[in-house]
Amino acid sequence: MFSNKFSIYSIAFTLLLIISNSYDAKCQMTASSLIKLMSDATSKNINYEYTMNTSERLISGKGYHYGKSFCKIQMPDFKIYMKILASPNEGTEIIFNQAKYGKACIVNAGKLIPNLSLSPFGKILRKDQHHTFYESGFKYSVDLLKYVNAKMGNDAFNKFAKIESDIMYSGKMCYRLTLIDDNFKYEKYVVKAGETMYSIANLKKVSEFLILQRNKFNSYETNIEGKTIEIPSSFAKKAIIYVDKITYHPLGIEMNDEIGMFEKYEFTNVNYTAKFEANEFTKDCSKYGF
Repeated sequence: MFSNKFSIYSIAFTLLLIISNSYDAKCQMTASSLIKLMSDATSKNINYEYTMNTSERLISGKGYHYGKSFCKIQMPDFKIYMKILASPNEGTEIIFNQAKYGKACIVNAGKLIPNLSLSPFGKILRKDQHHTFYESGFKYSVDLLKYVNAKMGNDAFNKFAKIESDIMYSGKMCYRLTLIDDNFKYEKYVVKAGETMYSIANLKKVSEFLILQRNKFNSYETNIEGKTIEIPSSFAKKAIIYVDKITYHPLGIEMNDEIGMFEKYEFTNVNYTAKFEANEFTKDCSKYGF
């Protein structure tokens, strides 16, 4: 009697396991579903703290600029505090608070130097940088993915994007999302009055750095009105994004062109429930050295 019951239970358990595995296979995460979860997560008005490691190809194309910074971001009014943690500008503090300081960044470059008011688009803050303060945080990269998904449609996007589960990245269990654009190329573009590399990059959802490098410009501030330039057909030939399986935030972003990696960003020690004081994003905050 016991033997017969045991056999029945064994068969039932085996069937349940088969059904469970079949259900899991059917419910595997799709790329478009992951983008939706990422969009929902990063669209919330969350206050962040994180450490960011950056690797960005130099304009010369020879080597990379490596950086490390500690960042605070307050949403939805998009206030930013950044402290540089790596040389040559280690210790430099930067605040972006448009409500209090307008469109300029307040920079503390050291005790012996007065605080500076600098444009986020100027040569000093853009030196060896691929992006401005306006692209800080997580939402910018997620919005790029949303754009590609919407442009292609869910079915085509899910065939185009490769998604892998249970990938360990920076001590976190992640999804790895890989997008490879076999049709990546450079196209002619006639610059209209008032357009800049930055505005074109935002309009076309492509990399401003690749525009700069491809056309051999020396600065993002170069006047390109009326010129015929070449711009990339998409943001990157290959993109690899590591997405935290719990928070659905990108913890690692790597972008490649026809040459290889041109930028990489790694987010660690992310605090999604940061609490800030009323003057946290002003030079009057006692925590800072302004």
